[in-house]
Parts: sequence; structure tokens; C-alpha cells
Amino acid sequence: MKGHTLIWDHPRFGVPTWLPSNPDETEQLMNGRINQIAERYKTTIPIWDVANEVIKRSIEIPMPKHFALKAFKQSAQVFPAETKLLINETTGGTWQSYLGEYSSYYLLIQNLLLQGAKIDGIGFQYHLFSEQLQADVAAGKALTLIYYSKCWMVIRISSYRFILPK
Repeated sequence: MKGHTLIWDHPRFGVPTWLPSNPDETEQLMNGRINQIAERYKTTIPIWDVANEVIKRSIEIPMPKHFALKAFKQSAQVFPAETKLLINETTGGTWQSYLGEYSSYYLLIQNLLLQGAKIDGIGFQYHLFSEQLQADVAAGKALTLIYYSKCWMVIRISSYRFILPK
């Protein structure tokens, strides 16, 4: 079983309308949410997506500066040491914009690790809503998984959605 997700700033799905406009207040709420979830589920859910779709973030949402790093550090403090903490990203932020070691997802992960984030695994969402995306995967163009496997972390496909052919 895996928990999804502790922090996500999607304006339609991940952010309540009552969220304060002050990033400092938002940070307090973020930490409170992580603490509350850890208290409730720390013995029953061993894997968590800590930060979701950071690359595809919504800049109009007043998230605290370095919110993904702060979320990982807070999670590492309140969850048991054996809990696996993952970063997770959607299709466009992963293999569609694949540039090897210059890919934004790879650079984000490396940056967070260098700053002391406990990241135990890398999550990928494959939302293949066009026939071209599906054809690319079938043709072997999803080579990103091979590249990210070199990070020596667990790789998880957190969701796989596709359209049925006509």
C-alpha cells in the first residue's frame, strides 16, 4: 500500500479554497497536514508520495519557498525511518521532456538530495491521453526509466492511464 500524496499544489484537485494567501501560513498548514497524516498512518502505510507534480507546479498557489524540500524534511522527521518517501511527477515533467542529465525532473531530484532531502524512490505517472503518446511508449521512446534507474533508487509507476484505440 502507498499513500498519495502529502503535498500537491494543483489548483483544481490539490488545494482547498480556504488556503491562505500568505506562504508562511501555508507552510504551517503543510507541516500540520504532514504531521497529522504521519500520526494517523505511520504504522499502516509504509510508502508515501511526499511531493507531487513539483515541476508542473501552479505558481499562482502561495506555496512556501522550497516547499518540496521542506515537505521531505518534515516527513523524514515525523514518519518512521523505514517509511519510504517518494517524489512523484506526471508525464509531461518526466519522459516527454527527457534531456538526460539536463531533464528538469532529474535536476530537481539531484537538487533536493544535495540539500538533504530523504528521497527513497522516484514516481512516474503515465497519463497517455493521446494516440501519439501511446505510440511513443510502444515504440520504446519511454527511455527515461532506464536513465532514472541510474539514480539507484526505487522507481514506481504511480499511475498508468490511457485511451482506448478507436
